[in-house]
Formats: sequence, structure tokens, C-alpha cells
Amino acid sequence: MKSKARRLISLIVTLVMAFTVMSMSMVGMTAGAAESKTYSEIKKYEVTYGGKLYRGFILVPEEEGQYDVSLIFCGTGGLNRWTWYHFDQWVNKWVSNGYIKPSIIVMPSVDKSNPDMEAGVQGWQFEQFVREQMGGMKEALLKTEYGKYINPSKQINIIGYSMGGSASLLTGTLYPNLYTNVASLSPSHTYYSYDGKQWLKSAKEIVFAKSSRARRLIAYSKSESNGQTYIFQENAKRYESEARKNGYPFKTYVTKNYPHKVDIFFREIFVYMYYLDHNVVLTESRINNMDYSMPITQYK
Repeated sequence: MKSKARRLISLIVTLVMAFTVMSMSMVGMTAGAAESKTYSEIKKYEVTYGGKLYRGFILVPEEEGQYDVSLIFCGTGGLNRWTWYHFDQWVNKWVSNGYIKPSIIVMPSVDKSNPDMEAGVQGWQFEQFVREQMGGMKEALLKTEYGKYINPSKQINIIGYSMGGSASLLTGTLYPNLYTNVASLSPSHTYYSYDGKQWLKSAKEIVFAKSSRARRLIAYSKSESNGQTYIFQENAKRYESEARKNGYPFKTYVTKNYPHKVDIFFREIFVYMYYLDHNVVLTESRINNMDYSMPITQYK
């Protein structure tokens, strides 16, 4: 009996030690993943298109290779929130947690006259930028110092929030053969209108890529407001409805209790980038259980 008891105790001790070692290894792996940095910093880029110089921010993985590219249009507040709120830290977290794959993220300055890229932007500048540059954006980026990191066989994914959400829709509409994957996040009023005075004159002009693999998303918050009527929800529903009528269905992501500020923008960007990699639009319950966010308040 004593021999059996000793063997049992020995077995228990062995199992406890093995579990402890395994737990320490897993903690080390998790810590290593959390501390890993795919992107060292937000960098600047310049491209020349149509004889004009355009600037912007770019995130490029530190490890050499060729990557997919996602272009994200800012809103009328300009590009300042990318650096103010440390977007690179957000994306590093998404990659290190295994939520998304490393990719190149381009954030263009719609205002070509502002070298510091901090000032706000007018609505008409988004339309001008899309019509002037987006037809040749891929070729222009390939000519930059970051061109060697771009996978030339892949299309650029288009994302935008607020007025940029309208610009992403315009991009997909004007260049359906160049941009298959389009996300419009909390879009503002300008895209098309019934009075014929906006970027597109009629809902009949709304077309997108015909690919069955297209990953299109419209997102908004039920309580989203910038001090005005809840125009963001209304616009998103209207754009999605008209696109569907024309034969171009969008997936939708709807959350609640978010104002029209950076918190909802980064959340929506994360949802779409996850959709690009996994072909799944996250539910509210699922995203609330994911460690995807950074403490924005410490940067305000």
C-alpha cells in the first residue's frame, strides 16, 4: 500500500510539474506575441500622379516580403488621428493577437496643399482626390520606396470612414475593375443624392465589381451622432439599399452607443480587416470578447 501511495504521489507531482512548465511556456508565448511589433512606426510616403505630388501615412511590416494593401480614407478631420491615437499600436495588437494578417496600410492625405497633413479637409476635396488619383494609385505606390513590399498581383482594398466612407463608395463605383473590396464606415452625406447635386447624380450610377468574391461592408452605430440628427445611420441604410437594388449587396455591421468619433472608426476598421482575412463579419457579442482595442483616453 505504501508503495502504491508513493507511486501515486510521484505521479501527481510529475503531472503538476509538467502542467507548470507548460503553463509557463504558454505565458511566455502569449507575452511574446503581445510584445511583438509587426510595425515599428507610422511612416510618410509621397507619390506623384498626374504631375501632382500627394502625401500620406503608411504602415509597412518590418519583415521583408510582399503584402496585400488596404487604403483607408480619413474623414474631414484630416489625418491627425492616425498619429494622435497611435493607430500603429492598434494594428500591432490585431496582428500579434492573430486577428488579422500583416499587410500594408495606406492613409492618403486628400489635401495635397497641406504638407503637415494635420488640417481638416473639405468634402469636395475627397471627390477630387478620387477622380484624380485613385485610377492610378496602385501604379503610383509601386513606384515609391515601399513598392517592393506590395504584392502587384493583388488589388487594393478600399476602406473609409465618415466623409472617407463616402469616398470609398465613390472609388468602388468609379473603378469597379480596380477595387473589388470596399468598406464604407459611418458614411456622411455626400455620395449621391436625389436632387442630383452630389458626387453621383443618381442612384442608377451606383455600380461595383461584379465578382462573387467581393467583400463589401457598410457599418454604422445606431446612436451615432456628431451633434446633428442621426444622419450616419440613415445614409448607411440608404446607400446599402440602393446598392442592393442595383444588384450589389453589402454585408452590414451595426453597433450601438458610439458617437461619431475615433472609437467607432477604429472598431469598424478592425471588423472589416477581420472580414477581409476570415470572410466573417464579427457579431457584437464576439467582438466584445476579443482583446482588440487600445486605451484611447490616454491619448486625448
